[in-house]
Amino acid sequence: MALIISTIYIFSSLIFCFNFDTTWGKCTLLNNGNSISDSELIDIIYNEINALNDLYGIIPKKQFSITITNDNSLRIMSNHWEWSLGITYTKPDRIIIKDPALSKISKTKFIKVIKHELNHLMLNRYKFYYTIPRWFKEGLAMKYADEISLNHKISIAKNLYNKNLFDIDKYKNFNHFNRQEFNFAYSLSGVYILVLEKLYGNNITQFIINDLYNGKNFEIAFYNSTGKSINEFKIISYDAIKSHFFWYKLIGLPKNIFSLMPLLLVLGFYIKSKRNKKIREQWELEEKIEDLENSINK
Repeated sequence: MALIISTIYIFSSLIFCFNFDTTWGKCTLLNNGNSISDSELIDIIYNEINALNDLYGIIPKKQFSITITNDNSLRIMSNHWEWSLGITYTKPDRIIIKDPALSKISKTKFIKVIKHELNHLMLNRYKFYYTIPRWFKEGLAMKYADEISLNHKISIAKNLYNKNLFDIDKYKNFNHFNRQEFNFAYSLSGVYILVLEKLYGNNITQFIINDLYNGKNFEIAFYNSTGKSINEFKIISYDAIKSHFFWYKLIGLPKNIFSLMPLLLVLGFYIKSKRNKKIREQWELEEKIEDLENSINK
């Protein structure tokens, strides 16, 4: 039954699709959402493709499609679709993004998702795209779309001393991650890109992309740009993350202190009561001594 519904959904979408030319090839837009008009979506796609061309160069032409869906039950070949905002496929090139009304995000955030997914589509056109690890793909797309947030950095800081989580080899793909692991992998991917820039300069990802653009595989592009192998970076990056992101743990400190306030108030009351009791006992003792002295003098 689900397969029949999915087939009907795709067939009805094709009736209302728009085809338009871009420098990346003909784009088929299937806009099944109600939040943003077709004309505005086409303008957004044009603008973002042009921005990527200006930054990284024009990629080989190939037909692709972009679907905006308002159906959360759409059958998608991904374990992460339930909580994802968008997904990009290759062979054929296809992007599927949830409509803002479905994903409960703002228009600004929605545009960031388009930028993110178009960045993926661009990388997938490179000759050795399959050598690019997922952590680099996601980190680059997050940085380009301005999606690396304070929460991502705090998430990393909270787990700094669980060294096993920072084995970069674990993040070549995210295929079998549950939701919690998936979210942490996203946070770490963004932080890996930030660490690359701290260690090798703000243009380091541009240098890596240039080599990928010119037909190098990822390991060669990475070594040419950084002078380090991935294995060397694995060791260096963990120490760099600890050094640069440790202080983000302190951001959560006021919240922790606030949760301890009732206990601190009780302790304060107890200490004050005990001190007052000692003062009263001291006063009583002084009065007894004074009475004793008065009786002796008489």
